[in-house]
Amino acid sequence: TSHYCGRFKQLYPERYLKDTSFRDTINTAAGLSEEDMLPVICATSALQFDLAHLPAVSRIVMLSLDAGLSAGMNGAGNPNLSDVTSFNSRTKCEILHPCCAEETYSAMHYAIEEANAPSLIRVSGGKMKNLIRLPKDYYFRRGTGAILRKGKDALLFAYGPILLQKALETAELLSMHDFDAAVVNLPWLNRVDLRWLRPLISSYEQIHVIDDHVSAGGLGDYLLHVCTENQLLQNRRFSIHGADGSDTILTGDALLRHHELDCESLAAEILKSAGEKRLSQRAQEVARSLNDKMRVRKSEESASAMLKAGLDILK
Repeated sequence: TSHYCGRFKQLYPERYLKDTSFRDTINTAAGLSEEDMLPVICATSALQFDLAHLPAVSRIVMLSLDAGLSAGMNGAGNPNLSDVTSFNSRTKCEILHPCCAEETYSAMHYAIEEANAPSLIRVSGGKMKNLIRLPKDYYFRRGTGAILRKGKDALLFAYGPILLQKALETAELLSMHDFDAAVVNLPWLNRVDLRWLRPLISSYEQIHVIDDHVSAGGLGDYLLHVCTENQLLQNRRFSIHGADGSDTILTGDALLRHHELDCESLAAEILKSAGEKRLSQRAQEVARSLNDKMRVRKSEESASAMLKAGLDILK
């Protein structure tokens, strides 16, 4: 129903269907899937709530255009900031949000050739100021991502071209404050490979997820559940930075500032979190020191009492 479908129509006119009602499109796709065909639905993210009610078919690919905080060719009213929550609660589909053309191609190839379940691929709209460059050795594999920037003080998860770029800019801003943050691209929003995740987070006390979605129900919530269930968060602080869910017609950087997802706001929150952690550690050190002093004092008092008792006996 949206941009770039015209080329597919020119190449494969007999395979291109366009219904006047989006509900008809959903029903047609469900029927085709039951006939062992693989339908691909293309629609703006604002219409994805209807897709979330799609019957639990075995195979279907859904493209969600202008997803998340992007404002594409269809205007600022089209982004959907809670589609991941809707799909996670109603269908057992795999949800992806690629960060660049290369990763989008890989996601489409996976959804069509390898996936055994319905797939939702979120695609950001609008022009991107900077293109995300994936590592040369990056291999698109289910439930895994790529380290785009190394660091030792905190681990930032992000996805999609907009907030992944903001995560990288935030890491650069943090470096000016002697804070070294790693940035990881994780395009799988409800799937993660524990064999990849466990060693990745083991070196970090601070974990932050930057969600192109409302704070509840996105990648952050999913990773928090997985980490808690598998006891991966001992003595680690886990923070989710997402949209606040309020309605607005803002676009671009103004929209990110509204949701406090610009690099300055993110850096401030991460430094605040790190400061609280360090203060907490300092408080624990002070408490341990005081406890040690109290034990020494009690021991000295006990020794003094025993000495006095011994002298009384001698008298």
